[in-house]
Amino acid sequence: MKFSYAEKDRVKGMRVVVIGCGSIGSHVVVSLARVGVKKFILIDDDKVEKKNVRNQVFLKHQVGEEKVEALGMMIEAIDNRIDWITVPRRFQQVAPLIRWDEVDVVIEATDDAGQKRNIWKALDLVGVLWIGCNGTAGIDPSVEIKRTVKGWIVGDMKSTADVNNWGVAPKVMIVAGTMACLAVEKYLNG
Repeated sequence: MKFSYAEKDRVKGMRVVVIGCGSIGSHVVVSLARVGVKKFILIDDDKVEKKNVRNQVFLKHQVGEEKVEALGMMIEAIDNRIDWITVPRRFQQVAPLIRWDEVDVVIEATDDAGQKRNIWKALDLVGVLWIGCNGTAGIDPSVEIKRTVKGWIVGDMKSTADVNNWGVAPKVMIVAGTMACLAVEKYLNG
């Protein structure tokens, strides 16, 4: 991604909430940290498991840690000026506590179809820009960005109903993460 100086300043000031810090969410967070985002709220109630090391950004020594804490430490290692808050809970438990008027964009990257729909509805109600990262069941030409009324959906549009059967190929997760970052870039460019 290429940003103008004005966009870089805007990126640095963005507050990004990431719901789901696994296969897609972890790649998105690291990518956004590398392009200059300085403020994150990370929401996920899972711990790093051994199986996560192969398709997420986590390392072997992080197995057993809360995903949000492990990811926060990673982005701090990228840039120690990044301000991050971790919330090791489900979105529905913390949504009422978030000051949505201070949030610029929400990246939804959960792996549960029912939870996705509920999160998207809740985000529409609070009126914040959101990007839903959809299923990535396989490398497919249907991976794209779609604009909705109040948000964006990125990913493999054919596997929307089948997010529990996602493949584990890291390339696919990186594609979806990159698509989410491209949606942020489109947002910055109007």
